[in-house]
Amino acid sequence: MNRREFLLSTLIASLAACSWTPGESVALPNWLKQLALDPVAAAAIGDAYLAEHPKERNPRGLMRAIEQVMGGGDSFATLDQVVRAEYVRGDCVQVKRWILSRTEARLYALFAVNGVVRH
Repeated sequence: MNRREFLLSTLIASLAACSWTPGESVALPNWLKQLALDPVAAAAIGDAYLAEHPKERNPRGLMRAIEQVMGGGDSFATLDQVVRAEYVRGDCVQVKRWILSRTEARLYALFAVNGVVRH
């Protein structure tokens, strides 16, 4: 498993495993609920991204942006293709010294704003 696959797996797993709190949130599509890892770590990455992009602190807006780039796809394979294409185009951001595709960062941000309980 390479770094990109690890990050995507962690992200998807974290989105699937989170604990929800009241407030604005979005229902996650089934394709994001395939794995289970560390939701707190994913939210920390999302919070760091949102500190640099505060206008994106909206679960519905983040979900719309993600769905738009997914183009109707609903699988890890589609997400991987989107992320690879963003790397090729240079549509990337730096978060905590990691270079992430914009969609990877937005997925982490979605997790952060969608109500994860931090222990």
